[in-house]
Amino acid sequence: MNSQKDLVLGLDIGTSSIKFLLLNLLNNKIEYDHKISTNSARILTENSKFDEQNVQVILELIQEGFNKIPFESLQRLNSIQLCGQMHGVVLWNKESKKHSNLITWQDERCDSEFLKSLPVKSISDLSTGFGCASLFWLEFNSLLKESNFDSAGTIHDYVTFLLSNQNLMSNQNALSWGYFDLKQNSWQMDLVKSDKFPSNLLPKVDFPGHKMSHQVLLLDNFIKLDSIIYNALGDLQCSVMSCLENETDCVINISTSAQICVSVDSVYYETIKNELPLSVTCYPYFKNRVLLVSASLNGGNVLEKFVDSILNWQKELLGDLSVSRDQVWKKLVDLGLKSNSSLICEPILFGERHDMKKYASICNIQHDNFSLGQVFKSICDGLARNLHQMITKELILNKLKCKRIIATGGALCRNSVLRSSLESEFNYIPIFYKESADAAYGAALFLKSLIR
Repeated sequence: MNSQKDLVLGLDIGTSSIKFLLLNLLNNKIEYDHKISTNSARILTENSKFDEQNVQVILELIQEGFNKIPFESLQRLNSIQLCGQMHGVVLWNKESKKHSNLITWQDERCDSEFLKSLPVKSISDLSTGFGCASLFWLEFNSLLKESNFDSAGTIHDYVTFLLSNQNLMSNQNALSWGYFDLKQNSWQMDLVKSDKFPSNLLPKVDFPGHKMSHQVLLLDNFIKLDSIIYNALGDLQCSVMSCLENETDCVINISTSAQICVSVDSVYYETIKNELPLSVTCYPYFKNRVLLVSASLNGGNVLEKFVDSILNWQKELLGDLSVSRDQVWKKLVDLGLKSNSSLICEPILFGERHDMKKYASICNIQHDNFSLGQVFKSICDGLARNLHQMITKELILNKLKCKRIIATGGALCRNSVLRSSLESEFNYIPIFYKESADAAYGAALFLKSLIR
């Protein structure tokens, strides 16, 4: 390795923020770490089921992030690895660089009836907000005919294209779109051949670690870097890589949503796949391993909605907001720690991909068990229980042979009541907390593994 090229850049384009991280290959230290909020990219639409982000705003924020990196550090860049929010889709024209909005993974325009009506059945998981489902919707609603778009990908695929002038999707992102045959590492042939699907927009797919270019032209077109850039990765895989220390670790992440993840050998997966519940999805990982994931749509977002409700009730009752959001959070945690709750809460506000007919409920309400602290405690208990129901004790210990849980995520690390609920629910296995699962750091670690 050239000692003058001793830095790698992990760049994570998330739903709510963009993160830049520089890792020194010689001493393994993080030399630079910067996060930018993407709240300004959110597009407010009249249709509540639509969830889109302004790609031009995202590009400007990324260039702003590059501008903040010291120029001397940019010159030391050995390589760049992007990752980001999976499932979503951006359309663009290769020549003009004209692009669409980003339809995010949170988009709900493809309801269950629409998904059932699709002419081709996906052999991999498919849900609203998944790239291929969104492309079907655009095609069925005649929104592609006059568009002149000739390419599609995730937002991090699009940014990688702008930096390298190449569009090639990793199988990590391809599987997140649906209609992907993981065994063949290719799109389903019946989808490609369907005249009801815009298959000309589907990108080519390869494994992670494909070199896209040996030179990178930054988005302002002024700075060219002699750095290698690779095809973009999924933020889930990179987040897990950032905190997975042993192959027998199980990772639980509770942020906006929640996931429980275990990495297993791909050959071993074939021997147990028929015993796995519908709530467990297999994703490609790294080095001939796959990631078994139980992903819940309900995590910190449920608790945020509860706080929203309290603030709205206060406004309706008193006509003002004399208590801040931070004060409400602090009070809820204080009360929750002092409470034992006999309430049974199923906090499934956002449904689940494996069971979209499942809704939230609360029961066993009595005259003396409905205080604010008890309700908050029951919601936290319910979130932990819902996650555990997706992947059982027998599966964790016996089939997947996990020795400990690495627990991480903003919603978990900031909420001691939720941590207590998690420890009670998974009381048969040691739990170790890590402040955050950092996808940008995981992307940088992946680069380091390639350069060795």
